[in-house]
Amino acid sequence: MDAKNLIALFKLTTKLKPGQTKALIKIILQYEEAEELAYTAIGLLNNDISYKQVKEDFLAERFGWEGCPYAKHREARSFRDNILAKPPEVRDSEIECPICHYKKTLVVEMQTRSADEGYTYYIHCFNPQCRAVTK
Repeated sequence: MDAKNLIALFKLTTKLKPGQTKALIKIILQYEEAEELAYTAIGLLNNDISYKQVKEDFLAERFGWEGCPYAKHREARSFRDNILAKPPEVRDSEIECPICHYKKTLVVEMQTRSADEGYTYYIHCFNPQCRAVTK
């Protein structure tokens, strides 16, 4: 049954407004069993079940057939907190900046990988023109 015939059928058998009829038919036509669903909807509407409830039931898959084809899937996101075995060790050093060769630097020693691997050293340059952070 096409939309035109369904509109005529609903107009004859229900007291729905034209906008409500079109909205309900749009939902019904998404299913293979459109004709059966139309008669089910008409039966429900004529047994004092509100348009809003019938529409919600069709959208909420309460009748045992496949529901609305649109489904919003939430993206499963997992995130990992950085858990440090010990806080990073910060110290002033005599190591010069590898970029500008400035003598005043700050070295941060941090365990970034597994325990059997060595520390990672970050060198922060205090030169205002450089401000480099290198590994």
